[in-house]
Amino acid sequence: MGGSPGKLGTERDERQMEGGFTMAAIELSEKEATVLISALESYLPDLATERVGTDNKEWHAELKEQEGVLCDILKRLKKV
Repeated sequence: MGGSPGKLGTERDERQMEGGFTMAAIELSEKEATVLISALESYLPDLATERVGTDNKEWHAELKEQEGVLCDILKRLKKV
């Protein structure tokens, strides 16, 4: 990840994603990545608690999907 400053919105790595969405890549400094990892690690247990505690099946499915996406992002951040 290096110690270089992050670039947000200045460079775009545009790729066609499933569903026709365009994905933009961002660069994060080591400090930014560390803070993001910490925030995700703090938030994910609360999200899981909320998901388990809901009786609404649609909301449960949405929270489960969000949890999966955020867990994948966290894994990718930790690999760098």
